[in-house]
Amino acid sequence: MCKLTLTAGLCLIIASLGYPGLTDTAAVPPNPCDGGISGLYPNPADPHSFYNCGNGIAYLQNCPSNLVFDPTCSCCNYPPVTTTTNPTPIDNFCNGKNNGQYTNPTAPNYFYNCWDGNTYLQNCPLNLVFNQTCSCCDYPPNSNAK
Repeated sequence: MCKLTLTAGLCLIIASLGYPGLTDTAAVPPNPCDGGISGLYPNPADPHSFYNCGNGIAYLQNCPSNLVFDPTCSCCNYPPVTTTTNPTPIDNFCNGKNNGQYTNPTAPNYFYNCWDGNTYLQNCPLNLVFNQTCSCCDYPPNSNAK
């Protein structure tokens, strides 16, 4: 009896696979490299990975650590610094300074963004600190993460 029930169940499963509407073919993503030129392309489903296309074959690759794929350089890069759509300026740190980013001496994971004499305080993502040399958020100098 048990074998008969198991056999009937398997037959139902196999038969339903061919029944229209029961399988989701949309769940299978198209090959991003079909008809394309070999190169590196973003993965729309995950910014921390990218497709390396070669001869029409897609190779999914991951960026190291917390980096994201940046199509402008076809490389893994630090995530862009996000700001609010309408940031509120603070104090007068930027009075007389050129537009740009400046180190915050009291908190290394924050930096000042100066624009038209206004001071905006911004923070670096995760465990990164502001590096004045590249005007970017970077791993701490004593970190082995590089």
